[in-house]
Amino acid sequence: MAISFQIQLPPSLQGRGAIEKIDSREVVESGASQVVSLLKAHISTLPDAGVGKHYDPSKVSEPKVSGSSAEVTVDIPGISRAFHDIVIRPVNAQALSIPLSQKAKGKSPREYAGNLFMFRSKAGNLLLAERAGRDLVLAYALKESVTQRRDPSLLPSEEDTLQTFYRGIQQAIQKILTT
Repeated sequence: MAISFQIQLPPSLQGRGAIEKIDSREVVESGASQVVSLLKAHISTLPDAGVGKHYDPSKVSEPKVSGSSAEVTVDIPGISRAFHDIVIRPVNAQALSIPLSQKAKGKSPREYAGNLFMFRSKAGNLLLAERAGRDLVLAYALKESVTQRRDPSLLPSEEDTLQTFYRGIQQAIQKILTT
């Protein structure tokens, strides 16, 4: 997912005294760098994303500035869920294995230390379980796909992002005008 911001000085400010000293590239880079810091800080607060996966703030790129625009890329699988539902399907298997027990969490069915067998529940769900004496211990549910619902909290709000961008722009302009 790429987040792109563009800035242009209003025509009324172009060619007027001290404003001529303003390099839009420098100003945009300052704002975009502030956004990168915001994204990294926000992503570092997100909870674990699942089995052995986490949201890695280092996957937020430094801004790529071109003229009066900048692009910041967030290269984290599933982060697009901040904008819409996503469907997950198996890549190297016939089904997704959803851990149902603490013992199964963090392990694939092949890594599971137990004698698993497959059965279909009365509700039609395909399950992997093991016997523990006379009890049945559910280990995994097998699914063809799962849908993860949209979660806007995965990224800072648009308002926070824009305010951070504009604050960076203001700081750059202040620095230029005072030197």
